Amino acid sequence: MRCGISKRKAKLFVTALMVAATAQTCFAQATGTGTKGEQPNAAWTGTTPSEANGKTVYLYNVGTKQFLGKGGRWGTEATMNVEGAPFELTYTNGTFTLTSKVKQEGGDSNGKLTLMDGTDRTSKFDKFNYFVDGKPAASENYTFTANGSTTDGYTLAITSTSSTPDEGNKSSMAGLTFYMFAEGANAHVSARLETQSTMLGIPADSTAYSKWVIVTEDQRKDAFKTVNDAHKAAVNATFLMSDFDFARNDNSCEEWKTGATSTENPTGTLSYKGNKVCKPTDAIPSTIKEYTYTSEHEYEIFTSRKHTSTIKTTEDHGPTWKRTCQESSDHTKPNSKTVTYTKTNTEEKVVGGYTYYLGNGYDEGNYTTDPITGETMTVGENRQQSYGGAWTANIHGKRGSVVQTIPTKNMIKEGWYRVSCVGFTTATKGIARLYAAAGMGNTTGSATAQSEKFATASLHRIDPANKPATYVAASKLLDTPNVNTYDASVKVYVSEKTPGVYETLSFGIQVGSAADESQDADAEAWTCFDNFKIEYLGTPPNTLILDEDQEDGAYINAQAADDNKTLQKSVVYLHRTMNTDKWNSLVLPISLNVGQVKSIFGDQVHISEFKGAYDENHPQRIIFDPITANRNDADAIAIEAGKLYLVKPTADGGMPQGQPEKTFTYNGKTIKVTNYYTIVGVTFKQQKDVKDINYSARVMGTTGNEDFDTKQQVQFVGTYVKCFENNNKIPANSYVLNGNNLGGTAGLWYYRTVETKTKGFRGWLQSVGDQPSKVFEYEIEGVVEQVNGNATAIDGIEAAQQRSANIYNLNGQLVRQGATSTEGLPSGLYIVGGKKLVVK
Repeated sequence: MRCGISKRKAKLFVTALMVAATAQTCFAQATGTGTKGEQPNAAWTGTTPSEANGKTVYLYNVGTKQFLGKGGRWGTEATMNVEGAPFELTYTNGTFTLTSKVKQEGGDSNGKLTLMDGTDRTSKFDKFNYFVDGKPAASENYTFTANGSTTDGYTLAITSTSSTPDEGNKSSMAGLTFYMFAEGANAHVSARLETQSTMLGIPADSTAYSKWVIVTEDQRKDAFKTVNDAHKAAVNATFLMSDFDFARNDNSCEEWKTGATSTENPTGTLSYKGNKVCKPTDAIPSTIKEYTYTSEHEYEIFTSRKHTSTIKTTEDHGPTWKRTCQESSDHTKPNSKTVTYTKTNTEEKVVGGYTYYLGNGYDEGNYTTDPITGETMTVGENRQQSYGGAWTANIHGKRGSVVQTIPTKNMIKEGWYRVSCVGFTTATKGIARLYAAAGMGNTTGSATAQSEKFATASLHRIDPANKPATYVAASKLLDTPNVNTYDASVKVYVSEKTPGVYETLSFGIQVGSAADESQDADAEAWTCFDNFKIEYLGTPPNTLILDEDQEDGAYINAQAADDNKTLQKSVVYLHRTMNTDKWNSLVLPISLNVGQVKSIFGDQVHISEFKGAYDENHPQRIIFDPITANRNDADAIAIEAGKLYLVKPTADGGMPQGQPEKTFTYNGKTIKVTNYYTIVGVTFKQQKDVKDINYSARVMGTTGNEDFDTKQQVQFVGTYVKCFENNNKIPANSYVLNGNNLGGTAGLWYYRTVETKTKGFRGWLQSVGDQPSKVFEYEIEGVVEQVNGNATAIDGIEAAQQRSANIYNLNGQLVRQGATSTEGLPSGLYIVGGKKLVVK
């Protein structure tokens, strides 16, 4: 029986923490729900409950612009998420029920979306909340009525009877009608007597948060049709897969197959059944010695009959062992039962351990003392109550894989698909990677090279000595925004084999390789992963190559679309070397939306723009602020064409290397690239729009604020082309962001008194009016550091600026050892390398 505290799968376990954490991500957040008094328009035109009878549906909330998913308490609480939980809708005489794919509470069949009433009939301590694993006994609390329309959305209501008269178990909710209400984006769903609320900043006159659009799976598939249109966003296609978040008790987890590594076929499935209390270290098998002792002796005094007694033990008793015969009951008096055993064999055996694990380290038992942490609780508690949202999938050891294949019959359309997840590995060698494959089924066959049909991305490697101690800690680590680089993504192209028949799409995690033992990971490696996502990017008809090594920008003009063609999207192959986890300058001749930026640089990418010196308390501090695009809106423009930014990628591995060659020929010259980011769905200009644009010229950015008469005004300037000649280098007395990571100096600003070479798609700060500038400090997203002194050659910056150092507070206490970043530190003053540093 439930006895709630808190949980969710999105997955910082308290909703308030998640809301707060969202504001700490790579972009400044767009706030609110729109203009007060204006109801947001539904993003979907749904269907009626009667038309959806027997179909798979998703509930889209108009106010949050998210789907109803699962997470929170027990891992099965109704919460809002970018991807929703699928339900089968059953309609009868004006009412309907919603059956999930999650095992029902206390049973084996699938549960229903149910309103908890605070009694044993539903859940005693989860009153006023909805769960997706409701049990049949609570039938009166999972029968919905709908009022509204397919375009504006429906209010979904339950009239609760919530009683068992013969037991006197009647809830105060009995007889009342409750509306299902989303508390906010990534928040939980609750029951309200009204359809309005002033909680959490929701406008009192808005009903959008109680409006739900019933979207069928077929309607979600229809969204694939318009992806190629200019300025249309990628389509969330995660619904094509099963158990994308490895949720507690999700019966569809069996679609994840285990055991395939490169050439092998899968031999098993992921399962949550039989879970036991365990830590990650329990997965490591141990080696023990087993000793065999043998004694042959008489056991009947009159017949002199003998028997041989054998004992196997893990305790070494020496060459001989005197003890009572193991079969002493066979001995007859007065024959002695004490005999001497002789060690006859010693054998090493491997015991314990496991390769695959789905869960959070806890079973379904009730405890007064936490079996993992030792925490004492006042009453017995099932720890799934608090940590049910912390489930992950795991591979232990040198070799293994978890893979899922979307079969041909479920694929919808030809085109590019992006597959992403979060994960880490403690492997210090070999393969530990995300992969996706088109048309290869559950095995990657002999595929090793990257191609449009097979793509890989390494998972983030962490120091085995600093790995999380528990599975819950690992889950929290993967869900911590804006701190580490745990996201990975790949793109593959799914083809149409015959009209209406498409290739399969396979994806998963691979550790080691059965085809090449040299690619195996460490025997004690731990690979943890979660939250898969699929996006459909379409089949853009145009291509565009952007190459940092080109010296003439005319090649960009030459690739503009024909004026006679309808403006459509392009696939962009961007050759621009970026340093992961470091600040990089970036200027592009194309605009990218949030979805595209995250697809190449990682879901936790940071993007900042130049603002200048606007802090009157620090007039010589140059400030870069986060862009204001809403990171949860894939359509929002994150990078505008012709503007300069600072970008810190988080996708592990940087720019993909050794890919199929892409070429473009103009004026007898052929441009070739094999190392590039693939950006699908970019809307580029037509020939008439670019004929007067000189892409070889300087890109003149914003002149920064300078209101304090310091004569330190600077301008952000950039270039699309390589500038190595004397007449077009970065001018002297400029501030240059180093891209050479020799000695760990990438991402640091340097003041240059000489001209500096640069490749394309980069920017720098140069003085306005050609006056020499003095060394100043800079602030990027609240972190303040000093500009480094004049380096004699940016081409080979001296390695003395390695930023691995201890961080101390003003009391001299060590707060972070061997740090390379201040991310995650509370605001305040710190001492780093003998200098004061401000973290805002």
